[in-house]
Amino acid sequence: MKNVKSASSPMSEVFRHENPFSFSSVARSISLARPKWASKLEFLLSGLSYAVGLGNIWRFPYLCYNNGGGAFLIPYFTMLVLIGIPLYLFETALGQFAQEGPTSVWRICPLFRGIGWAMFSVSFLVATYYNILMAYSLNFLIYSFQGPLPWSHCNNSWNSPNCITIQSQNLTSNATDALALKSPPEEFFTRYILNQSDSIENVGPVRVETALCLLVCWAMIYMCLLNGIQSLGKVSYFTALFPYIVLTVFLVEGLSLPGAAAGIDFYLKPDWDTLLTFQVWLKAAQQIFFSLSPCWGGVIALASYSDFHNNCVRDTMVIGIGNCITSFYGGFAIFSIIGHMASVKGVPVADVIDTGAGLAFIAYPEAITKLPFPQMWSVLFFVMLLSLGFGTMFTIVESVVTSIVDVKPKVLASRKKIILLAVCLGYFLIGLVMCTRAGMYIVQLLDNFVAVLSSLVIGLTEVLVVSYVYGADRFIGNMRQMLSAYRVAYAYWKYMFKFVVPGTIAVVLCVTLSEDEPTSYGSYVFPSWTSSVGYGLNFISVSLIVLGAILQLSSENGTFTERFRSAIKARKLRRRKVPILMDFPNGTIPQRKKDPNLASGRSSAERAAAFQGPTRPNAESTTTAGAIEAGAKLARSTVTTDGTETTAGKIAAKAT
Repeated sequence: MKNVKSASSPMSEVFRHENPFSFSSVARSISLARPKWASKLEFLLSGLSYAVGLGNIWRFPYLCYNNGGGAFLIPYFTMLVLIGIPLYLFETALGQFAQEGPTSVWRICPLFRGIGWAMFSVSFLVATYYNILMAYSLNFLIYSFQGPLPWSHCNNSWNSPNCITIQSQNLTSNATDALALKSPPEEFFTRYILNQSDSIENVGPVRVETALCLLVCWAMIYMCLLNGIQSLGKVSYFTALFPYIVLTVFLVEGLSLPGAAAGIDFYLKPDWDTLLTFQVWLKAAQQIFFSLSPCWGGVIALASYSDFHNNCVRDTMVIGIGNCITSFYGGFAIFSIIGHMASVKGVPVADVIDTGAGLAFIAYPEAITKLPFPQMWSVLFFVMLLSLGFGTMFTIVESVVTSIVDVKPKVLASRKKIILLAVCLGYFLIGLVMCTRAGMYIVQLLDNFVAVLSSLVIGLTEVLVVSYVYGADRFIGNMRQMLSAYRVAYAYWKYMFKFVVPGTIAVVLCVTLSEDEPTSYGSYVFPSWTSSVGYGLNFISVSLIVLGAILQLSSENGTFTERFRSAIKARKLRRRKVPILMDFPNGTIPQRKKDPNLASGRSSAERAAAFQGPTRPNAESTTTAGAIEAGAKLARSTVTTDGTETTAGKIAAKAT
């Protein structure tokens, strides 16, 4: 016992601070450890699939031809350089350094902690209507296996007397008569899939078939996110790469069809005069915000799972430029087929092209019916839409769940699957409102108001807070710490964060607020009260920033001035120091096996000596040194994310 007593003094000092032999402390450390991407490629593909979504296929081509054709690429890529890439890098660096999600990372300035919840609200609102578009795509996909395609003829029960196929049209009729006719795809979508009412005020019952498709979509999201980023990273291989395969196949097929050249010429023909109108530059900036999806929390959430020294500048460039090239590339595939459709119908391309849901669910399905093996092309097209939509939805939902878990990680981290289930179920119940006859009107209303305006306010606020409250120099210093192994133009990014990005966003925001265009869907113009609802939803998101400031001020002590000074004082952004002992892909902790060395009632020195093995009699110094060395070795196994030792590791090192 003398030997043991001699060893107990230094070792007890180690275990008094941090006991590496305690399974409870090990389990607690593992449960708090933030999971990491299995590879850098998985993060890159997940970020790309988040950015490349439905807007790249059905929004950008319409904006391009409607705002100067090929000339639109100049303001589009200009806005990418001025605000798109810098803002994406800003959020990526913030999440990667802090290793925290959007709701907890804003502890750097407590007065503005509501920014994270504003991001959370935008993601929440976007997800409510985005997945209903997936339900429509799934519904179309199911019917794509029928022969003939149900939207290729007018012999269905839902068709009206105005339904007419291309072969039956009198192509010599005037334009007024042609506009009065309805194509089979238009009636299939509006009269069958939507069972659309005449106004947003006529809601009607829930369409069961659409509701079931929505349920399947949410079930797929739940299953794919069940294991967090481990499963998200694997799914991203499909959601990020499959759309490029389909777009290439459609482009090759489209270029071989008559009329394709006219469609591409219509897509790219530049109108240089449009560059002199501010509206074109505004649309380009808004499309950058909608496409890259910054300020929604998803970028910060994805980056928080990256390796601390990951080259986030390189990844930002790849994702930002890849997203824009995808939009441009997709336009060729879309307009080559649309040009062929216009050639078959004998009408100008402008009479065929549509935007949004009209392009995805009416114009393109109609063009598919004129291709050989239409069922095959239809399946490919709608699987592509599903992969694009799910790629975005996976990250949105993951960011929502991450935001909730990061509020109380010690309590909620182990319940993440339950939270995910509750989130998906809640979204499904809310989405039932959009399964009614007025569903498409609600989707259009949310799409017009939710995504852009709130993002502009959030983006402006977060850049100003970090640049001028936290400090641009300090933030650039954080980037230097992460990217010390890479050559980065820090002075350039500092200038962009402080002046160019906030200045450009402020101008775009002011012009956006000055717009007063009525919301419309096709020929239907929404009643005036819907604009109040749309702006009210934006106000809810933005007001969370103010609410967060009020709550923070109320939690401080002293006079109002003292509270304000304390709340606005920037906190040093520190890395998340969570011990990383081992990697468990499923996020579960293995059950402890009983070990006599860990039996209760034995002193810490006795346990350390037991790990060292049997000692020789009268070898006091050897036993003492061995016990200390064993404890130090195990204590050092608990490290932070950058490899530095914890308190126990340092104490053990001193003891040796």
